[in-house]
Amino acid sequence: MGKIGDLFHHVYALIAFVTMALGFVVFLLFAIGIIVGGPLGETVAVWAGQLMKWAIRIAAIAVFAGLLNLYLKKRHTLTLSDEKRTGQIHKNTGA
Repeated sequence: MGKIGDLFHHVYALIAFVTMALGFVVFLLFAIGIIVGGPLGETVAVWAGQLMKWAIRIAAIAVFAGLLNLYLKKRHTLTLSDEKRTGQIHKNTGA
């Protein structure tokens, strides 16, 4: 499961980066739409809104890949073994 988990980690990282870049592009388009104004600005803002809908869908795919990575690598916080291990770490450090 290690290689599959790594694959999902890389997929998550790549898609998350793409969605962040799309968010910045949407910001620029809205800013241009406000500056230009009028019918052209309205058209640019509508196009930016449609692009944002796609960015949200892509971000949902990234979240799914991230969740799969967490559960395949068994790094999620809902396991009892993590609590025991953290307790042992706290005993050893005196915290």
